[in-house]
Amino acid sequence: MKYWIGPDGGALGVTAKRSPSDPERVIVTLGERQIHLVARQAPDGMLLLELADGRHLGAWVTRDGQRYWVSCGGTTVVVEPANTESRSDIGHGGGLEAPMPGKVLGIHVELGQHVKRGDTLLVMEAMKMEHPLVAPFDGIVREIRTEEGEMVSSGAALVVVEQEEG
Repeated sequence: MKYWIGPDGGALGVTAKRSPSDPERVIVTLGERQIHLVARQAPDGMLLLELADGRHLGAWVTRDGQRYWVSCGGTTVVVEPANTESRSDIGHGGGLEAPMPGKVLGIHVELGQHVKRGDTLLVMEAMKMEHPLVAPFDGIVREIRTEEGEMVSSGAALVVVEQEEG
């Protein structure tokens, strides 16, 4: 199945194929780029990745239906089927949703505040890691629908940013 990944409101096609001879060997295609790796599950649930160049990475993967949240190196992205009608990338409509269940550690904006694309709006803790959620575009914070310390579910609306014209 073909998936797409939406970092910062963009979209990139993603496929992953396991080797028929060795199920730990995977070829991931991101757009035009192929990444060869070995993927193993650690006892704590982390996915251990060994890249073809010898680098090692750890990733947390959470599945909700056909949608996956992948956290690696402090970045969390949503991966979902390419034909999904209601894509969750935060660049559409200005709503910022919780990418996975977790706890809101801190809110870094106030109502009416002007933000720039990439500014940290809030920080969540999920899967034993901190995940900064950032502004998808330049805009004005119109709603804050959570508070520090709140446990939120996957897809919960947290902050609404109105995109600035121009």
